[in-house]
Amino acid sequence: MTGLSAPTIFDAPKATRDFAIYPDRYDPSVPLVSVVIVNYNYGRYIRAALASVSRQTYPNIECVVVDDASGDDSLARIHGARADLGLFDAVTILPMSVNGGQTAASAAGLGVTHGAYVVFLDADDELEAPCIEAHILAHLSSRIAVGFSTVDTINVVDDQPVTTTTKGFSTYVASGKGQKPSMFREFGTGEWQGWYAGRRPVVTTGEIHFAPAPKADPWIWSPASGICYRRDAITRLLTGSWSTRIRFNTDAYLARAVAALHGSILIDRPLMRYRIHGGNSMVRNAPLDMSLNYAPDLCLEHDRAALATAIRTLFGELPNPPHSYQSPSCFWKAVSALNAVWPGLPRTPDGRMFLATMVRDHEDALVAAFGHGYTGLFMLRTRADIIKGVGHLARAAARRLSRGRGPMNTDGF
Repeated sequence: MTGLSAPTIFDAPKATRDFAIYPDRYDPSVPLVSVVIVNYNYGRYIRAALASVSRQTYPNIECVVVDDASGDDSLARIHGARADLGLFDAVTILPMSVNGGQTAASAAGLGVTHGAYVVFLDADDELEAPCIEAHILAHLSSRIAVGFSTVDTINVVDDQPVTTTTKGFSTYVASGKGQKPSMFREFGTGEWQGWYAGRRPVVTTGEIHFAPAPKADPWIWSPASGICYRRDAITRLLTGSWSTRIRFNTDAYLARAVAALHGSILIDRPLMRYRIHGGNSMVRNAPLDMSLNYAPDLCLEHDRAALATAIRTLFGELPNPPHSYQSPSCFWKAVSALNAVWPGLPRTPDGRMFLATMVRDHEDALVAAFGHGYTGLFMLRTRADIIKGVGHLARAAARRLSRGRGPMNTDGF
């Protein structure tokens, strides 16, 4: 970001609170959820967003409002809303000194919170009262440890709910591909004595749909406000130098990358109110069948930037990623899925595919992380360098032969 010192997670002051919005409701049997509200010139909506957080049925919530150097009266409205709602000591307000964009502001908010789960609530959106409870019940009841869950969307125009779904979400749910009842057993039943015990479940088996990794395309999730991330799935994506270059469309960057790495859960209930008001970055109107409700060129531009950044981030972590891959094929599947999102990333100035350039530029890191054999496979699959690829495979084969070992496992390639 030329000429701009963007705030990052490391610039944020350390939080001094370790309690939820309502300490008297705090229950140690369930995790803390951090709600990060990122605001830029949306002061007129902030009270409704904060009120929706305060109405959550889930007990363990902390909240921070990050104002990204707004030019309107947002800060005054944020302070006023916090006081009016009786949340003066419970909601942290984090004003940024310079406008660094949505991703940098999200990272700053993440840096002052503590929850194992994180919701990035846009300042112009709202959560239905059981939203966070549904998210956490789905995560704790799943036998698959996915990176995030998403609820469906209530599209609101002029304060009126117009539709209660998005096409990608509903298409995936209706397909039945994600139905895996055996992978869901309701948390809080039987001998469990925690907070969920005895409560009427807000999510049932039939409403849970799994989208296993490395699914990154097409877009099947809600906008940002309807997603609840595992903190440890997104920290790696918000601490690198590349991430702060994504000024807009943070949800595309985080959701696609986490879905490719760890998979996701779709909760077939509309529990997030997405406000369409004419000032949205890409959405123009509520969904209407057989028509586009977003600006395709702008969406494509931001999507490509998000995907390229996600791939650069995953390569940049090598050879010591914060979460070790179960196998080299897991890394390969994730970056390949991101690279394959329609309509694909443009070629680099030298005419190479984007992924081929990344493989070529990170050859030494790939060898250190996965060995010569898999580096050779990466090079051959992307055509980054055929000769070098064959050389790496030959070195790996000679080494395995000298040790009396058979051919390497190429499953997933």
